[in-house]
Amino acid sequence: MADDSSLRSGFIKGVGALLAALVLFVAEQYIQHHYWPDTPPQNADKQPPPAPPAIIPIEGRVVDVLGTKVIENAMVDLSVNGLHQDQNTDSEGRYAFSLQGFDGNMAASMSVKAPGYKDETVNLLLSAMSENKELRLEALAPPPGGPGIGAVVGRKWVGPVPLSALKPVGSVKYMKRIDSKVLVEHK
Repeated sequence: MADDSSLRSGFIKGVGALLAALVLFVAEQYIQHHYWPDTPPQNADKQPPPAPPAIIPIEGRVVDVLGTKVIENAMVDLSVNGLHQDQNTDSEGRYAFSLQGFDGNMAASMSVKAPGYKDETVNLLLSAMSENKELRLEALAPPPGGPGIGAVVGRKWVGPVPLSALKPVGSVKYMKRIDSKVLVEHK
């Protein structure tokens, strides 16, 4: 019977050694995958190249309050984060700015000044400003003292046109201005 007990104790020792090896293997795998990443560490000196800065186009045209007349040579001043850029509208009342490196959720201010019209200032987020394609200016009131300038030449009236004769400019297709001013954020 001594052989039975030594055989049993040898079997128990073998199973115990096998269990101990299994526990050590599982513990080592748990520690390795839980506390260390699966990928080898990369150099901290190497950083991925920065993404190219986003470009936000701010463009549109300046028209009178009825949308019947484009206003050329109006001064459009764009102010973002302390940076200013101005541009005169072209013969079709268009302005165009190109903003590089700015966040679309940043607030901006655009003011428009034109002779014969009230000054207009718009404060919007850049994302909203890039979608607003038309700025409308209100004409200054004519000076008091008469019907204004005009005359009858032959049988045709030459002078201020009544509102009913004006046609909206909205039917004209908007063409993007190609010489946009660039404003770059410095970080």
